[in-house]
Amino acid sequence: MFTDVLILAGGVGERLWPASTVERPKQFMRLFGGRSFLQETVARAALLDVPGKIIIVTRKRWVDMTAEELLALAEKGAGGKKFPLEKIVLIGEPCGKNTAPAAALVCNYLLKGRAAGETPNLLVLPSDHIITDTENFVRDGETACACSMKNAIVVFGIPPRSAETGFGYIEVAEGDGDGKTAKVARFKEKPDERTAKEYIRSGKHYWNSGLYGFRPDFYLGELAKYAPDVFRAFDSCGGAFTQDAVGGIGVLRDSADAGIEAAYRNTPSVSIDYAVSEKSDSVVMVKAAFDWDDAGTWDAVSKYEEAASGRAAAVLSENNFVYSDVPVALCGVEDLCVIIQNGRALVMKKGYGNEVKKIAEKGV
Repeated sequence: MFTDVLILAGGVGERLWPASTVERPKQFMRLFGGRSFLQETVARAALLDVPGKIIIVTRKRWVDMTAEELLALAEKGAGGKKFPLEKIVLIGEPCGKNTAPAAALVCNYLLKGRAAGETPNLLVLPSDHIITDTENFVRDGETACACSMKNAIVVFGIPPRSAETGFGYIEVAEGDGDGKTAKVARFKEKPDERTAKEYIRSGKHYWNSGLYGFRPDFYLGELAKYAPDVFRAFDSCGGAFTQDAVGGIGVLRDSADAGIEAAYRNTPSVSIDYAVSEKSDSVVMVKAAFDWDDAGTWDAVSKYEEAASGRAAAVLSENNFVYSDVPVALCGVEDLCVIIQNGRALVMKKGYGNEVKKIAEKGV
């Protein structure tokens, strides 16, 4: 199994406005039984029983809030097991620069903190995904781990259930692979509906989950080839962290010699996809058997509950989703998402979830 897990929790989640804000972003939102997205992700990572660390990269301003979430999770337990609080490490980014820099920072930290001869390998999990089939998640993790040890960047591909236009796609090489894994031919951007339907018919396309696995040394080597500006920014980073504790949780701080602030100033903002996986010829896809969804939009969240928060009453209305901290009544309407949080209201027709970011950017 993977030795370590990286959980990416630095996004603002503008497409989940107004519930997700800079003050309290989407990873802290509570749905589906009361645990936050972040708590669900950390609990899922704990099931892997990694011998190393569960490292959470978030913004500096959210470190204390993240620690509070983890302490609450530890108090309740995770999946009926004692929560491994001693394995948690928090790192606060000075600013958001997407996922490739965060992974570079953590890879350097792991390599410089291990004894000679040890070979860490890292599973990368976004903090806002919905996965309920944990048995297959653990099983697929073992498959991905084995692939990552053979000099590969591993991505989890989700068999598409519909012609989804909100996800990127992975095209696999025809006739390649062993039924469980496949060589990646190319990555595809989010398609229009017609193109998405063609992808489904082809049988060669999978949803790109954004879950990755790799050895830190191999990732950094690919980064040096394909995104040298990111590699150089973090090459000397991670050797002189100082660590303190918040409620028993390890928090890595920047020091005069660690250079995290400088690294983030010097790196471009780029995702793992754009920096490495779309360019590397050593990318392998694991065909995920677990269920998966990206909770990045209200369209995605609304698939799971008609009313996720507050009290909702409906008359002659159907297929609506309500997430509100005040009572909401619906009459004679359908296919709506109604979100009332933080003193703001959003009424959205389903299917327009990707447009909400434009409202958040307006600063309403």
